[in-house]
Amino acid sequence: MGTLTTGEMLSLLMFFGVIGVLLAGYPVAFSLAGTALIFAAFGWGWPGCSMRSTSLPLPRVISG
Repeated sequence: MGTLTTGEMLSLLMFFGVIGVLLAGYPVAFSLAGTALIFAAFGWGWPGCSMRSTSLPLPRVISG
């Protein structure tokens, strides 16, 4: 078995982060939304996971 890629590492970290926040006693909706926002902000600044590069063609696709 090889090493984990960045996406695999982040998904494991996010999974255990959600479990940790849920075990801390926060409501499920706040735990899921908060963890998603934290990882979205983290991914926005990560060089290999930039949302800017994936969202650029989106307006062209929607407008036709």
